[in-house]
Amino acid sequence: MNQIVKINASEYGLEETKAQEVAKVFQPMLDKMVELEKEYNKVVVKPISEALCEEAKALRQKYVKVRTGTAKIHKDLKAFYLSGGRFVDGWKNAQLMASQGIEDKLSAIEKHYENIEKERLYNLQQDREAVLVAYTDFLPPNLCTMSTEAWDKYINDAAFSYQARIDAEAKAEAERIEQERLVALERDRRFKTSRLVEYIPEYDDTRFAHMTEAEFQKLVDNAIALRTKKEAEIAAQQAENERLKKEAADKQIADAEAQLIRDRETAKREAKERLDREVYEAELRKEREAREEAEAKAQAEIKAREDMENSVNDLPPPPEPRSNRGYEPCSCEESIALRAEIVVLKDRIIQLERELEEERNLYNG
Repeated sequence: MNQIVKINASEYGLEETKAQEVAKVFQPMLDKMVELEKEYNKVVVKPISEALCEEAKALRQKYVKVRTGTAKIHKDLKAFYLSGGRFVDGWKNAQLMASQGIEDKLSAIEKHYENIEKERLYNLQQDREAVLVAYTDFLPPNLCTMSTEAWDKYINDAAFSYQARIDAEAKAEAERIEQERLVALERDRRFKTSRLVEYIPEYDDTRFAHMTEAEFQKLVDNAIALRTKKEAEIAAQQAENERLKKEAADKQIADAEAQLIRDRETAKREAKERLDREVYEAELRKEREAREEAEAKAQAEIKAREDMENSVNDLPPPPEPRSNRGYEPCSCEESIALRAEIVVLKDRIIQLERELEEERNLYNG
């Protein structure tokens, strides 16, 4: 390998002759790299051994020396060219200081009338901006180049537009204030009429804020009159309903009292009938019992007489009886029992009357 490094000078904007001067400085290092490459090619094909390791170490150290030598050449050469650049800058600055003032003076003479025109246009621009700024924030940079006629039309149009905008804003503000007033008035009037909704025709579609005060007050008065009339009719109807309700209640109470009286009379009658029936049945029962007892006694007497007659033949003749009258049971016991039953029946009638009276007091209460 004859050329380790190849650099195209044209890529850096250098002429070939200038580039060759720089390359000559690095050439000794490049030559050493060529020599070292031969040794490298021999080392990399040998088998690994301790001797080869030492040989690789020595070759590496040679490459390091070449590399550090190249770095030193780079540093020194770069410092030289940097100093040369500063030296060239010094020449340029010295020439600039020598000619700048002269050029400025000659330029001022050269552009004397041009500068006067620039100053005039600048002042005109400032004057016209001072006038225009009262109507708009947009200040075109070419105001100074307008003709007088064009400027007059432009400023008049700007003033007209400004005034139109101010008038529109004032109108919009007035309309906003009016709308807020109408909304507040609508809300206030709807609040005042909230208890009169059913007495105002088409309440939801009515726009109270658009009414005059007199119109609104007349509407409220009419609604109040309708409400008063309606309330009077309702009160009259309620009074009539209460009257009818009271009459019905009174009739119901009277009917209940009459029914109670009828029930009580019926109860008394039924109690009396039941008492009479029980007394009658008791009398029948007593008579039946007395009759049965008398019959039993008579049968017993007959049987006893027959027994006596059957044995009379064996006895001496009996003495004559003192009386031929049969046995009559005493009626005192029957009378006492009957009276006891009557007392019990009377107590039951009194108890029934008390129960009827309690039911009547409970119903009236």
